[in-house]
Amino acid sequence: MLGNGSLLATVSERGRVQRLWWPHPDRDQLLDELRLGVEVDGTTRWLDEEPFAWEQSYADGAMVLRTTARARDLEVEVEDLVHPNEPVLLRRVSCARRGARLVAAFAGSETLAVAANENVVACAAGGTQAEAQLRADAMVATSFDEHVAARRRDDGGRLATAELPVQQTVANLERLYERSLLVFDTLADRESGAVIAAPELDPDCVHSGGYGFVWARDLAFLVLAALAAGRRDLVEGALRWLPRAQEPSGLWLQRHWTDGSLAPSWNAHQLDETGAVLFAYEAAWRELRDEALDAALWPSTRSAADFLLGSIEAQGIPCETADLWEERDGCHAYTAAAVVGGLRAASSFARRHEPERAGVYGVAAERLCAALDRCFWSEEHGRYVRTLGDPTVDVSVLGFAWPFVAVDPRGPRMRATAEAVELALGRPGGGILRYEADTYAGGNPWVLAALWLGLYRRQIGETAGHADALAYAQRVATPLQLLPEQVTDDGAPAWVVPLAWSHAMLVLTLRPELELVRSPDEAYAIVTG
Repeated sequence: MLGNGSLLATVSERGRVQRLWWPHPDRDQLLDELRLGVEVDGTTRWLDEEPFAWEQSYADGAMVLRTTARARDLEVEVEDLVHPNEPVLLRRVSCARRGARLVAAFAGSETLAVAANENVVACAAGGTQAEAQLRADAMVATSFDEHVAARRRDDGGRLATAELPVQQTVANLERLYERSLLVFDTLADRESGAVIAAPELDPDCVHSGGYGFVWARDLAFLVLAALAAGRRDLVEGALRWLPRAQEPSGLWLQRHWTDGSLAPSWNAHQLDETGAVLFAYEAAWRELRDEALDAALWPSTRSAADFLLGSIEAQGIPCETADLWEERDGCHAYTAAAVVGGLRAASSFARRHEPERAGVYGVAAERLCAALDRCFWSEEHGRYVRTLGDPTVDVSVLGFAWPFVAVDPRGPRMRATAEAVELALGRPGGGILRYEADTYAGGNPWVLAALWLGLYRRQIGETAGHADALAYAQRVATPLQLLPEQVTDDGAPAWVVPLAWSHAMLVLTLRPELELVRSPDEAYAIVTG
């Protein structure tokens, strides 16, 4: 994956460019074909075909990709990057074989154009093909090394603003941490501030509903990660985007395009998304103390909190809604925890902006807290259940503790629930399933599930469990230090690569706990004091 916040490209493990999106990373895929080969002794050898074998690596601290294609009699190196400021993919081919000549095959939209010299190909986008051609020609007329240097400066400058990872019990995690931050930058739309969940790999929705969209929930977790990492630029862009995508009623619907317009959905609503956004808003105040940003977010907060108040039914918990995994409707434990976190955040917000509303939100949050044990604790099973009437063990119930602190994380009931999660969902090698009998995309362990359990273990002071989760993430990262959505029991990627949410959980696990999770009391002091 390569990009600059406007142009996004994906490259296969054989070094073949698969897709190219511009001017936003979520739609308008423009490329049909861009292949490279070398002509040797009158025969073209395509670099993405056998008998070549391939090895890939990113340059340290930069989105510069190197693919080495080796055959018995030939070795070719391809370097790929997207220019940091221009919508151009650049590819340099190096081959020591005397007489070898670069060959390129290209087909794409009329807004794309290519240019080449003896060893560099530039694929540029533009408002017209003439504009794109001028841009491509200019790029190949400039030294490729200058483009590499510009890419390194841009990536390095953004990484320099981030805090360093602090976890010390698992060695050599710095590269995975840095790559995670670069993943966020690559998947971000620099014009709007939104970040897509992953590069689209299933555009016809054959196996999924698609991934090249913005989920408010995923973006809320990414905001938490960016706050933990000190990446204020990412935080501010995302937080200013979220109100633009909010419904007039106050909630966030399932998913959006990066311009904030509503994308195709299959759920009426997912209330957990709205709660998670308010939680992220408050976390931003705790970490940044930015009064102007906080004031700008207050109208959005008030509208969302009022909607959440109306979602709580007579039994004291939120109404039926889609679950975290977007697969079933019901009254869900994770949703209730997210609403607690959201209403507490709104109470804290109100004390800063409209104090007379603080008590309404705070009291509602604590009443909902009181209902959690009544509705979701099962004496029969000795743990919290994920949904009213559904005792399936589900990792999302960890949301009761982390990050929303809706129950006492160290209490016997939460500990019993976490133990059940680990026992029922743990897999050989350290993976954790989402829930029992999961079948989506093969029903493999999810990287974020293992990290979620690790975050809970840290929350209650169990450093060994926290370290185990990090060691697992390190082990299942691809050779390019990208984290998939799912992996097999032996650690091979099984579906989307990379998933921004997986990387967000990794960053959160590697940085000190956010104040809102570590010391949530301020958010509901209006009730207790």
